[in-house]
Amino acid sequence: MKFWSVCDFLLSWVLAVVFLSAAIPHWDNSYYFLGSVYAYQLTDARIGQIITATLPLIQLGLSFCLLTRLFFGAAHLGTLFLLAVFVAVQTSAYVRGLDISCGCFGPGDDSSIGWFSLSLVYSLFMISVARNFALFLSAPRMPK
Repeated sequence: MKFWSVCDFLLSWVLAVVFLSAAIPHWDNSYYFLGSVYAYQLTDARIGQIITATLPLIQLGLSFCLLTRLFFGAAHLGTLFLLAVFVAVQTSAYVRGLDISCGCFGPGDDSSIGWFSLSLVYSLFMISVARNFALFLSAPRMPK
């Protein structure tokens, strides 16, 4: 197997496992997740409910696609977009000085927004950026 194939496989699995680790507790305890969404103080009640209802499904869908390589390119772009949103939301909460739980991995995760949670989400985002950029560079070019 080529080096790129191994890296792509590993990066895809890492991202899929992280999304699964977040989606399952959110799906299992939607009331806790709704409280986490509200704690960020970025949405009204109705939008918060929509986020709570759809985000775990999106994460599960992306994980499934990354693990099975179904709609693989689109799944990686979706992952990049979702991680960009997570970076923006957590950075916003940190800059505004909110002392709230990250809420990333359900009720068992009581880590507050800080350097650890920001480092995690920024690292995952950069992994996704690097993977998509490498794929872009390796894509075949149209002849002129």
